[in-house]
Amino acid sequence: MQFPYFNEPDLSADDFLARLRSFLKRLESTTVRLAIEIRNKAWLDQKFADLLRLHQVALVLQDQEWMPRPDQLKFDYVTTDFAYIRLLGDRKGIERQTKVWDRVIVDRSAELQSR
Repeated sequence: MQFPYFNEPDLSADDFLARLRSFLKRLESTTVRLAIEIRNKAWLDQKFADLLRLHQVALVLQDQEWMPRPDQLKFDYVTTDFAYIRLLGDRKGIERQTKVWDRVIVDRSAELQSR
């Protein structure tokens, strides 16, 4: 599940967590594996991770220039027994090099090896 960036006046982190908590509670009996991506770096905290962990939902680790990398997070980002990683990078920079997405443009092997 991918959520957009919410402006604080529209939705606070606490309101988002309350809504997400209610939603995840309704899904407790499902066997569908979930991963959640948020785009508010201020919302990436222990409370959010604990909620995902409680419901065995993966935190999407994403490579966006404005989002912290896993090694920069101040909490345990492992929330379940699988991972979901989005290596997005600098899309505009890549599109300056190619318009065809049929090969590796930027080798991300080093980033995958980092902890």
